[in-house]
Amino acid sequence: MNDTPFAAISAATISWRDDTPVSLEHDDPYFSLDGGDRECRHVFIEGNDLERRFSALEHGDCFRIGETGFGTGLNFLETWSAFERCAPAQARLHFVSTEIRPLSHPDLRRAHQAWPRHSARCTQLQAQWPAMTPGFHTLRFEQGRVLLTLLYGDATQQLQLLDGHIDAWFLDGFAPARNESLWQQTLYAEIARLSHADTTVATYSAAGHVRRGLAAAGFAVKKVPGFASKRDMTVATSTLAQPRPPLQSGRHIVVAGAGLAGVTVAAALHARGQTVTLLDPAGVATEGSGNPAGIVYSTPSAHITAQNRFYQASYLHALAWMHHYGFPDSPASGRLNGLVQLPASERHRDKALAALEADFWPPTLLQQPAQQPRGSYFLPGAGYISPRQWCKHLLEHHQIPLLTAALDSFDEHDGGVTVHTSEGALSADALVLATAHAASQQASLDVSLKRIRGQVSLVRSTPESEKQRQALCHSGYWTPAMAGVHCVGASFNLRETTPEPRPEDDQHNLAQLQQHAPQLYAAMGGDKLALAGSRVGFRCQSPDFLPLAGQLSARVYCSIAHGSRGITGTPLCADIIAASICGDLPPADRQLRDALSPGRFRARHERRRRARQASTE
Repeated sequence: MNDTPFAAISAATISWRDDTPVSLEHDDPYFSLDGGDRECRHVFIEGNDLERRFSALEHGDCFRIGETGFGTGLNFLETWSAFERCAPAQARLHFVSTEIRPLSHPDLRRAHQAWPRHSARCTQLQAQWPAMTPGFHTLRFEQGRVLLTLLYGDATQQLQLLDGHIDAWFLDGFAPARNESLWQQTLYAEIARLSHADTTVATYSAAGHVRRGLAAAGFAVKKVPGFASKRDMTVATSTLAQPRPPLQSGRHIVVAGAGLAGVTVAAALHARGQTVTLLDPAGVATEGSGNPAGIVYSTPSAHITAQNRFYQASYLHALAWMHHYGFPDSPASGRLNGLVQLPASERHRDKALAALEADFWPPTLLQQPAQQPRGSYFLPGAGYISPRQWCKHLLEHHQIPLLTAALDSFDEHDGGVTVHTSEGALSADALVLATAHAASQQASLDVSLKRIRGQVSLVRSTPESEKQRQALCHSGYWTPAMAGVHCVGASFNLRETTPEPRPEDDQHNLAQLQQHAPQLYAAMGGDKLALAGSRVGFRCQSPDFLPLAGQLSARVYCSIAHGSRGITGTPLCADIIAASICGDLPPADRQLRDALSPGRFRARHERRRRARQASTE
């Protein structure tokens, strides 16, 4: 076991026995040589009685499967197939699996050739195969009806950071005799913690210490006939008294704020079967989310802090969302064709060089660009989009209505929350505040939010500047032309409060571009460029630069303080909030969720108070 749950991830090293991959580390095949698909159906599908249980699901229900050892994904593909065949149309499947040594993309493709009947599913899985970064990765299939969350890292450590309940377990690591570090009592204890009274377990292994370990963790264990030449396997049922927690489906949630934060929360809730009312008196993406173009990016670091893990995880999560929703769907809405970051200072250069040399950012995500200054980096998956079109795309996809009303106040009570708006009162099961600075007046927060003025300069394109198709970051940023206009940004001023554009801020933005990217400046016309306008927005930022995303009280949540990273950070925060409201398994580990929790400042204040009190005693 690694000292940290977030150690660097490296690909599995394998050999091939005909079409079967074999682990060189464990000297064990990834699936039975007698037929991996038939073994999966016998051991895991039948061993957990899944076809019957899928058929018995109710409208809006979600069946949750936990697995140790994702391997080639065969168990997931077979389960997905059985779910499609047996489950009602409005039920959902959430499959969670750990993997410490993922297959490389070429090895995954080769392994999948053995199962032509799963070719369409294999293609979808390959298209979303995550980068080799530690932690949680969520993949969406069948319009979000099927979720796959891959936990990259040591199985026990990753499960220790998961919360929720699993309905059925697949224990499918390499054989206990060849992979002793996995099959330990600490793992069985986590499996029990994440189980309920109706949870089942199945594994191909009949080893005595496996059966004894499961029994000691609280399962009734028995041996049953194994697959093919294997005489026995193990199945188990939970002896816990805790009933299966009900999922919260079909509820009414009010989301206040129709910028990036609110729209992504609304989409995440609707995808989980909730009815959503979205409020905003100004319309969709008109305030801080209203710039004509914005950057989808991250700031790589070699240090695995909570802040840097959020920057990486939210970046990958945002790209996965855009892949799922087919956005951007035209050059008019943006391009995810890569982004170059130039070093803005020696400190930024040194940070970039350290990140390029570290294992936390693999080469598929972070590269040294050719013909750029030392300390530059290239993010192949990054790019630029129209934030407003992204918001509208999500609302149209989910057909979520917008009520052009302001949130005046709300009252929590046992039956839910009454939301008072400028157009009247609404009854809801929960309220989500995505109102940036206004949340401080609407609810009790344990932190003072910063209000940081930013101004972007809009520059008319030229035939020469239209040739530039990739976004660029330096101390500011530059986007390729959208509707004939480049977006050059952005000023950063904590003390200035005027909402009107200032000429000196345009001069600042253009001077920064001229300094760091003189060729782009010249392509737009140089000193004779044509300014098409300016736009002022106010960033909402927390003292530790991380958003506030989570629960404020029993029925009130928030997604605020996204600063200048709203495009990148809001999808992950939205899924965290939606999973919490709906009782779903979370898309992020507990440490990361705690780092984003609105209550973190209260907890810090309390720790400091206790420390001061202890020092005086």
